[in-house]
Order: sequence, then structure tokens, then C-alpha cells
Amino acid sequence: MDNKVYFNEGDTVKLKRLDSPEMMVVSVGIVGRGDQERTLDGIWCIWFDSHLHVQEYKFNTKDLVKVKKR
Repeated sequence: MDNKVYFNEGDTVKLKRLDSPEMMVVSVGIVGRGDQERTLDGIWCIWFDSHLHVQEYKFNTKDLVKVKKR
């Protein structure tokens, strides 16, 4: 059975740590050209820090969980 979690642009996510801010997925990085196998490069997310500055970082899928819609 496939228990993988797939992330899409616009998803709301958090780091698996409890104190993480909610972030939005802006891009899912895929690498591979031509006949090469395409692999996941990372999940680009944005969020606001405590000073309301926009932050951006590329995370590994193992570090993220989706936030359930309310």
C-alpha cells in the first residue's frame, strides 16, 4: 500500500516540530532531463517570521506534514 504524502503548490504545511509556523508550498522541485529518471529535489515553502518578513526555504519531504484544512 502506498503511504506516501505528496505535496502540491498551495498546500499548507508545517515542520514536524510542534513549534513550527504554518508555511505555504510555492514550488515542488523536480530534477532530471531527457532520458534521466525524474527525482524530487525539494519542497520550496514561504512563511512569515515573527517580524512579519517573508522567509523562503527548500525542505525535504521527510521534514514536512500537511496541515489539515479547517
